[in-house]
Parts: sequence; C-alpha cells; structure tokens
Amino acid sequence: MKRILPLIILTIIVFVSACNKTNLKPEQKDFFIKLFGSSSLDYGVDLKQTNDGYVLLSTTTTVNNGTDILLIKTNEYGNEQWSITYGNTLNDYANSIVVNTDGSYTLLGTKTVDNNSLLEDLFIAKVSNNGDKQWEKQISITNNQIGKCIKQSNDGGYIIVGSTTANNNTDVFLIRTDQAGDTLWTKKFGGIYDDVANDVLQKSDDGFIVIGSTKSFPTLSQNNNVIVLETNANGIISNAPQYSQLEGAEGQNIKALPDGSGYMLTGTMLIGENGKKDVFLAKINSNISNLEWKKDFGGSADDIGNALQITNDNEIAIIGTTESYNDGSKDMFFIKTDNAGNEIVTQTFGGAGIEEGNNICNTLNNGFIIIGSSEVEGNKMICLVKVDELGNLN
Repeated sequence: MKRILPLIILTIIVFVSACNKTNLKPEQKDFFIKLFGSSSLDYGVDLKQTNDGYVLLSTTTTVNNGTDILLIKTNEYGNEQWSITYGNTLNDYANSIVVNTDGSYTLLGTKTVDNNSLLEDLFIAKVSNNGDKQWEKQISITNNQIGKCIKQSNDGGYIIVGSTTANNNTDVFLIRTDQAGDTLWTKKFGGIYDDVANDVLQKSDDGFIVIGSTKSFPTLSQNNNVIVLETNANGIISNAPQYSQLEGAEGQNIKALPDGSGYMLTGTMLIGENGKKDVFLAKINSNISNLEWKKDFGGSADDIGNALQITNDNEIAIIGTTESYNDGSKDMFFIKTDNAGNEIVTQTFGGAGIEEGNNICNTLNNGFIIIGSSEVEGNKMICLVKVDELGNLN
C-alpha cells in the first residue's frame, strides 16, 4: 500500500567540516538536508539516482514497535512522490536496492520468520517506477541468512550476497536468480570461523567480484580481514586473495574503475593496539591479486567507512560515520580523494544527536546524494543530504 510520510526540512544547525555552521534555507533546492519518518526509529540504508530523482530504501518502526521495509521515491529536490512498505507482524529490515534497466526497482531485505528463534530469511521484491508492487519472493538457504547487496546481472536477473548461519558458523553466500526472482543457483564460501559478504559487482565476462570480511583466512583470527572473491558466471571461485595490509579490516564496498585498471575498496580497519577504527580506501589491480595502495582516514576516536563512489574524473567520494570530528555523539563523515587516495576535502554533517552516513550516489550535476539517519528530539529519522562536488551544502 502506498502512503505519504511527513516530510521535514532540517532547520537545526548543521556542522560542516571544521565547525563551519550551515543553516539550511528554504530556497536551497539543489543542495539540501531533508528528514523522513514518523516513528521513533527510522534509518536510511540505500539509495539510487533515477532519471527524475531518487529512490530511497529504509527501515521504519511500526506502531507495534516492530520494523518494516520502507521504499520512498522523491523528485530531484528530495520531495516525496510516493512511498510503500513491506512487512508483517514480525521484524523486516531493508538491505539494498537496484534500479533495473526497465526503470523499475528491485529491493533486498531480511525477514524474521520465527519470533521465538529469531530466524531470518531473504526477501526480494520488484516495484514499478510508479510504486506498484509487482512480485515478491522469500529465500531460505540454511537456518538463518542476512542479505547485504543485490545487483541486476548482465542477463536481467539478479545476484545477491550476504551471510548465512548454521550450527553457529557464518559463511558467505552468493545467489543467482532469474528476472522473476526465482533461484538459479546458490554458492557458499567459508571456513570454521565467521565469513560475510557485503557487496558484489559483475564483470564484463559475466563473472562476479565479492567483497566482505573473514575470520577464517588466511589464519584463524579474532579480528576481521578483508576478503575479495572472484568467481566465474556460475559462482565457482577462481581467486580469493588476502591482503596483509588489510588485516584487521572489514570490506564494505567495491567499485570498478572506469579505465579497467582495477577496483576501489572501502571499509573500516583497526588501527594500533587499542583497537581504534579508521576509514580505509584501497586500490587492487584488475586481477584482484595485488593491493597497489591503501590510505587511512580518521582521528582520535572511531571512524567508520560504509560506501564509495567514483566520479567521472576518477576521484573518489566516501561516506561513513565519525566520532572524531563531531559536535554530538556521531556525525556523517564525507571524504573526497584524488585517484591515488590523496585527500581533497573532508566534511561532516550533524547536530547535537547521532547522525550516520550509510550510502552515497553520484548526482547528475556532478555532486553527491547521501542517505543515513539523524537523531532529532530523541527520534531517529531517515536523513537525505545532497551536496556539491566538494561536499558543500551551498
């Protein structure tokens, strides 16, 4: 069912970069901060640019304090056009969304199937560009599975990655479906400790590249290490290198460089003996075997890297969350670098509460659109931020 949520323009003080304050004015249309939500706990997870605006995927709290999946379509100025929800009496969580080649949307979520055991299945659904529900599917692999990313494959079907748990052991999974969401094959990868996948992309040869984290390889560890998997079109792993420079790191997002020279990775890594966390950016070569360089970004407290985008001129934009450069408890953390990982600018967005940056997209005017959450008067709301090419609001 479609429903319209209250839209609030954020008028509280927003801190940008080194304590530069920016108040949002009503006439600011091209660059803005907007909030969506009507309950105590709503947060944005993923977003995509469309030909006439943006589609936002979020998790929202229901009236009975459960959670549902919420899909919001906005115009180019962030004004809501329609919204729909998916959910029942148990908890449902949003994970990832893709814009299909026909302009429709397919979303990935995680659905609680048993409130007593808290078992979870994958949930995928297709929605027309007008917000009409077309189909939905539920997928189970083992006792418990959590979806992280869905992409449309070269043949119009889908590739899904995440983690699946059975007998207290968590493994990476890859699932290929057809255009109707029906499973074609499922592959699992992992050792005796926990291994998870967070992002996937398809190569021109129809194989796949998966990024995640592992505690099983190269040796058993209490800390995570970045893992990158390369498979053929049938999900058979052909390469799974580990990178010594990324020990103690979690891989969250991967993008292919337009010139074909390799891939950019981002995530979070432990720094020093005290376990402080920094954002990392790394480049691996096209055959994924060699890490060419790695850069860290952060301050004296924990800083988290969640997603990246590559611009038309091969510069890199990263979004995450900072506790080092903040006015409240946490702020959104925007980092832009050149193609060698050298910092161009950093910005933070936040008020007195907790703000988190979860995903980022390029915009048609060469800026960026960011989704996350913002705490306002004790409520956590979906936060949409549109900035220029340097992360400025004006």
